Amino acid sequence: MPRSYVREARRRVGPKRERIRPIIERLKAAHPDAGIALRSRNDLELLVAVMLSAQTTDVNVNNVTEKLFAKYRRPEEFDGRVPDEFDELLRLPGVARKTANVVSAERGKPVGIVVDTHVRRLSQRLGLTKQEDPVKIEQDLMRLVPREEWAIFPHLLIWHGRRVCIARRPLCEECVLNDLCPSSRVDVAPALRPETPK
Repeated sequence: MPRSYVREARRRVGPKRERIRPIIERLKAAHPDAGIALRSRNDLELLVAVMLSAQTTDVNVNNVTEKLFAKYRRPEEFDGRVPDEFDELLRLPGVARKTANVVSAERGKPVGIVVDTHVRRLSQRLGLTKQEDPVKIEQDLMRLVPREEWAIFPHLLIWHGRRVCIARRPLCEECVLNDLCPSSRVDVAPALRPETPK
């Protein structure tokens, strides 16, 4: 089982419903280039790349798929097309909820929020969930994150997780969310502490 980050969220920083919009806006400003790192030219390539990314890094997937897509160009299921409906995507061999969520979101029709290792870690550190199971984390996030942000929200957390909120050594001093994060390791509001008598 992957490491939990729930216990890191110890500081009081306000209700998560009040923090979610500023979290999204600050991450959009900090990571304007946030988006899918996998390269694809069509729905089939997107689906295959996402399936492969569950086994290795996005960089490795992009290296392999360049040759793979040159050789294999057609899907064999659903009359030669990648299904449009989420439930139909889930019926494809090798496609689970995360993959179906990524494909749906990248097509502009998110039905949920993608939860990968970065999204899990940052959601726990930000105190947006206390859950461990990805499906339960997704449900918590879907109740918090405005629906129009479902597609971009995971990308924002992923990019922030790669650049700033690193698993073993988060760069809290550089984080745009350190005053909104209950796991922040920096003292961001010393003026709020009561003064000690002299």
